[in-house]
Formats: sequence, structure tokens, C-alpha cells
Amino acid sequence: SNICGVILTKNLNYKFSKIQTKYWKKRHLPRLTSKEKIHAVEIHTNITDYNILNLNFTDDIIKYQDDLNIMAKITILNFQLNDYGHFKAKYSLKSIYDVLQIMKKQSISTSENKYVKRFFLITNLLGITKLKIKKNWTDSIYIKRFILKNNYKFVSVIDDFICDIIIITKKRIIQLIEFLLNNDYRLYLIKKYSK
Repeated sequence: SNICGVILTKNLNYKFSKIQTKYWKKRHLPRLTSKEKIHAVEIHTNITDYNILNLNFTDDIIKYQDDLNIMAKITILNFQLNDYGHFKAKYSLKSIYDVLQIMKKQSISTSENKYVKRFFLITNLLGITKLKIKKNWTDSIYIKRFILKNNYKFVSVIDDFICDIIIITKKRIIQLIEFLLNNDYRLYLIKKYSK
């Protein structure tokens, strides 16, 4: 993935829109932009910030690109982890639609990890799927939270507010560590915000 970045920066006049961080590891490099192009490029190094599927992004994704089971799990994990769907007990109609299209061609293991399992527990609740899934007590609590959020607007607002505070606090702590330990990042922020 760094090779792609070098090719884009040297040959196509793309530049990183932000400085690369040393301690704040993300699933992609900073966005690459060019004054000559209307689109930006994001080079990913992993599917999520957590390597749940234990895939080597550059080798295994190419190797498994025709494995619909893996592609469905990538679609689910993208929403559940990258978009905080699991953390906020929410669903995405786009993700559900994409996974259903894959399921027309190949069945998917629903119990491999809690993120995939709970994705399908929610689709069952919504009446979209009718899969047999064995629930444990934490799954039951998760489903009760989902039902409460969907039946009572004030519960949803409070729950989302608390989730957003936790997400932002985590990000700010990581940014603070990067600011304190990475001189290049610190200089970049000082320059950016002193204008």
C-alpha cells in the first residue's frame, strides 16, 4: 500500500492531505489529493481498525476476492466497526441489501464473531431474514437495547449521545498522544490551526 502512495505522489502529483501519524494507526493512509484531479484517493491498509478476520489486507483480499463469504463479512464488518453500527446498535439498509445479494449466491456463517452474529440477529428482528442463530445472554441484552432504541425516541437520543461522547473521547485521547509524541504531527496541527 505504501508503494501505491509513492506512485501516486511521484507520478500523478498527488499529495497527502494530512500528515501520516505514527501512533494513531488507522485502516487507511491519509487521503491523497491533487490540484489537477477532481477526486481524492484513500489507500487502505486494513479492512477495519481491528483485524477481526485475520486477513493480510494486500495479499489475502486479492486471494479471497471471489470468496463471497469473505466479501459478505467485509461488508458487515465495515458497517459494524468502521461506521460504529455495532457500538450504536443500529442497522444499515445498504449493508443489509449488499449482504442479501451475496446470500442469494452463497450461504454465510452467522456465528463466526459477535459482529456478524448480531448483524443477523437484527435482520431477523426486522423480518428481513429468518436465520437460526443461537443467542447467549450478552446477545439478548444487545437485542433488548436495540428494541428499546427503536421503540422509544428518547432512549435512542440518549444512547446515541453517550456513544458519540465515548467515540469522540477515544479519538481525542489518541490525537493527544500523537500530538505529544509526534513532532511532525504537532507542527502540522500548529501550522493548520494558526492561519
